[in-house]
Amino acid sequence: MQDNLEEQGAAVPSGPVIPRPGYKSPPVAHRFKAGKSGNPRGRPRGSKGNRKIAEKVLLEEHDIREGDRNVRRTTIELLVLALRNEAFEGNTRAFKDIGRGPTPSLD
Repeated sequence: MQDNLEEQGAAVPSGPVIPRPGYKSPPVAHRFKAGKSGNPRGRPRGSKGNRKIAEKVLLEEHDIREGDRNVRRTTIELLVLALRNEAFEGNTRAFKDIGRGPTPSLD
């Protein structure tokens, strides 16, 4: 095909081939600019992700009364102790949840 164009004296385009806009190929004016971040301002300072929120809540300490003494326990300790007590009372679901093994650490 190109040979026919050259024989007829028509100009053959040279240089990089620019794909036509369409699916997965937006028009050149709407593409990301080279060397510029897609999120220039980034995450605002002080904003917290889900992990930090969960850590704050689960590692919060509470004063509770156990028998005749006051002790400080974290929220996660209280949840595990409550689950254990439910399992001792015969709750099979709580027993299964305890037996699932270790959970990922929050480190």
